[in-house]
Amino acid sequence: MEQLLTFAKDYWVILVLVLLGVFVINFFLKAIYKLVLFALVIGAVLVFGFNYTPDQVVDMGREVVNGVDEVFTSTVKPLIEAEIKDADYEFKPDGSYIIKTTNIRIEGKKGDPQATVYYKNFNFNVNIDQLGQLAEEKIKEASQSNTPS
Repeated sequence: MEQLLTFAKDYWVILVLVLLGVFVINFFLKAIYKLVLFALVIGAVLVFGFNYTPDQVVDMGREVVNGVDEVFTSTVKPLIEAEIKDADYEFKPDGSYIIKTTNIRIEGKKGDPQATVYYKNFNFNVNIDQLGQLAEEKIKEASQSNTPS
């Protein structure tokens, strides 16, 4: 018992950090559990209560994802294409880049086909090919000029 008290006195900071970490992880696991449980309940209600088939429920989820893609295509993509020629390009030594316009911020990493587009309070993970030809050319041009020889 004496050794345990001595250990606690010597390493009290580490013990507090471990306990704090356990509580934070517990909070996130509970939140994820609640989200998964909520999705399962909604799916079960749709399948059993409204006589949807599981395939129809999955298709509804895909329609929501496609709706987000449509919002990106109809709203953000034309803005990118209009503003990309006046954008500020910032390439960092680790290979990441940031493209800033007046309304949009695009963040990505060299060699990664995915980029994150921030527009107002929304962010979209998109393929670089979806950003438009001019944006893709600027990213490749700037990343090649930034490559160490």
